Amino acid sequence: MSQNARMRSTERDRGKNSEGYKPSLVPNAFKLLHFNQSKEEANMAEQMNNVTNRMENRLIEYVDHVQLPVNDIEKGTEWYSKVLGLEVMAPGWLKFNQGPLLMLHHSSKNTKVSWLSEDDFPMPAFMFLTKNIEALHAALTEDNSMIRMYQDEGFGWVIKFVDPFGNELGAYEPKE
Repeated sequence: MSQNARMRSTERDRGKNSEGYKPSLVPNAFKLLHFNQSKEEANMAEQMNNVTNRMENRLIEYVDHVQLPVNDIEKGTEWYSKVLGLEVMAPGWLKFNQGPLLMLHHSSKNTKVSWLSEDDFPMPAFMFLTKNIEALHAALTEDNSMIRMYQDEGFGWVIKFVDPFGNELGAYEPKE
């Protein structure tokens, strides 16, 4: 065995690698660096850790589809396609340009999707996004749909309306 090989072997025997470093010193150096972090940096690191953990532990990924009750699937499919411009995938299944699907669910129970605000104004459970609220307003007016509200809310124009089955719906066009 050469003298260099014997030296490397002897250094490894003392817990050092071939460059002469003791691996046990590296974790201590990280502790020292971490110890010297400001409280703000440590809090930021902890918050990032918490966000990462929450994201990994999420049980729900996204909204797949939204269900609305109707008493006639065929008429509902036609209305949502003709008036709102949704793409028909199958009777009762409609597609937006993006986002979840809309499923019309048959119900003869006279159920509707809506809730009341503090001042008893009927509210939609969710809002649609539109790029042309004027055309939507015109289509709803032409169809004689009930329009509860159509106004500029500051952040954009909002329209709240009722489908033929009594479901409270809304859409808005954000200001650019």
